Amino acid sequence: MLLGNNLISLLGVKAHDTAAVQWLYNAEDIIGNIFIGAALLVAFRIMNRHRPFSDVGFPRLCSREIRKLLLGMLIGAASIAVIAAVLVFAGAASFEKHSPDFGLIGFFIMFVSVGFIEETMTRGVLQHTLQKHCGVIVAVAAPSLFFGFIHINNAGLSILSMINIILAGILLALLTYASGSIYAAIGFHTTWNFFQGCVFGSPVSGNIMSQSSLLLEKPHDGMTSWLTGGSFGFEGTVFCSVIYLITILAILIWHCHNEKIKI
Repeated sequence: MLLGNNLISLLGVKAHDTAAVQWLYNAEDIIGNIFIGAALLVAFRIMNRHRPFSDVGFPRLCSREIRKLLLGMLIGAASIAVIAAVLVFAGAASFEKHSPDFGLIGFFIMFVSVGFIEETMTRGVLQHTLQKHCGVIVAVAAPSLFFGFIHINNAGLSILSMINIILAGILLALLTYASGSIYAAIGFHTTWNFFQGCVFGSPVSGNIMSQSSLLLEKPHDGMTSWLTGGSFGFEGTVFCSVIYLITILAILIWHCHNEKIKI
C-alpha cells in the first residue's frame, strides 16, 4: 500500500481517477508478490545448494508443464462457473451486466502473481520440504491448515469459509502431488480468483473486485450466508464445499488409477 501511495503522489494521479489508482495498487501487489516469490526460491536454493528447483515443484517449463498450467486454469474457471450457476438455480444470487474497464487486465496479472506467491510458499517450499521429511499426509495437511491461517483476517470470514479455504488447500496440495509440479495449482488458483472476482463480481475471500468485473453478483436478501456466502463471496457457501470435495475425490481417483500413492 505504501508503494501504491508513493506512485500516486509521484505520478500526480487524482484520487477520483479510480481506474488509475487501482492500476497502481495492482502494480504494487504484482511487484511485491513477484519479489517475495523470487526471494523464497532464492532462499530455497541457498539452503539447498545441490537440489534443483524441480524439488520445490518447479520443473523446467516445457510443453508438458504448460499443459498442466492450462489444465489447472480450465478446472479453476469451470469450478467457479459451476458454483455461480448453482447459486442462480438455488435462488441464492443473481447476476447483472456490469461495465468493466481496463483494470481487468491489471487484476488478471495481479491474480497470476497471487497464485505464484501463495503456491510457491505453501505447495512449493512448505509441501515439498514436509513431503521429503514427514511423508505425504503431513505434507498435504500442514500447508492446507497454514493456507487457512493466512486468510484468518479476511473480511466476512466464517467457520464454513475457513473450512472451505482449508479444503482448497487440500485440493491444491493433491493437485500438486498428483501432477508432479506446482504449475497446475498456480493455474487453478489464478482462474478461480479471477473468474470469481472479475467475471462474476463476487468478493474474493472477502476482497471486493467488482469495480472491474464483467458481471455483478447480487446475493438475495433473507437467505443464510452459508447459501449466499455473505461478504466473503462464493467461498463462504456450502456449494463451494461440495465442489471442492468432488474435485478432491476426482483427483484422488485419477491419481490412484495411474499410480498408487506412497504414504
